[in-house]
Amino acid sequence: VRHESLGVLSAGVMCASGRTPAVALCGAGTADGTEGSGPSLALMDLSTAQLTVQLPLEIVPTVARWEGRSGLLVLGGGDGLARVFDVRSGVKAVGAAPLFPRGVIHDLDVQDNSLAASALRAQLGPLGHDEYVFDSNLRTADLRQLSRPGAQLFFAPGAAALRWRGSASSLLVASPAGGLQRLDPRGGMTAPSEVATGAAHRGGQLCALSLSSSGLLVAASDSTGCIDVCAPTEQTQIAVNFSSVPTDGPEPADPLPFLAWGEPPSA
Repeated sequence: VRHESLGVLSAGVMCASGRTPAVALCGAGTADGTEGSGPSLALMDLSTAQLTVQLPLEIVPTVARWEGRSGLLVLGGGDGLARVFDVRSGVKAVGAAPLFPRGVIHDLDVQDNSLAASALRAQLGPLGHDEYVFDSNLRTADLRQLSRPGAQLFFAPGAAALRWRGSASSLLVASPAGGLQRLDPRGGMTAPSEVATGAAHRGGQLCALSLSSSGLLVAASDSTGCIDVCAPTEQTQIAVNFSSVPTDGPEPADPLPFLAWGEPPSA
């Protein structure tokens, strides 16, 4: 299925709760400069593969999360705002939380009414050019009071990925090198619980983090092609499976092409 009006897809997430299963798709738009060719948010009905609604956006979203209980969709992008939409009947803008006025939202997660996000910030590099690094400060917000700032959490390496555990009782964060740590979402001090996954031993970079619905298992993949299965126990220890092995899949014959926003992919 291809929808030319969306252009290059930048983010997407499944939306299915008391309605026809749909996928929320965020597009970077096209480069023709015509009306409606900019960034947009669309819902695609999985039963017909057709776009049921399409809403123009101000910026290109890079991360999307959906909260099934409330039916809210949260988008994050380059302006540091977390935009919230109600997708229970169409797409309706609810509001926006100014989480990182000088940063780019890198990852976010939502559980019930609790939102948490990590960011990238620009700093001057050794050659005099701006470069993006992971921000050590994480932000939280309440979806019922988006204009009211939440707690500011500190995680020195910066969070490449984060996920809520349980009913937003604790926040599991992962550093770019694969270190896992639990944080108190209220901003309080917690006992040291950081542990390195296999990515740190293999010299890889964290690519993705997934938490089971029970909160008992964590899967972390890295740039070496391995997946570590971890068990964040109720104690301060985090057990890690170091028996992961590289994938047996073939390496791509050609390097992956670089896609710039607004440019159609080459054949």
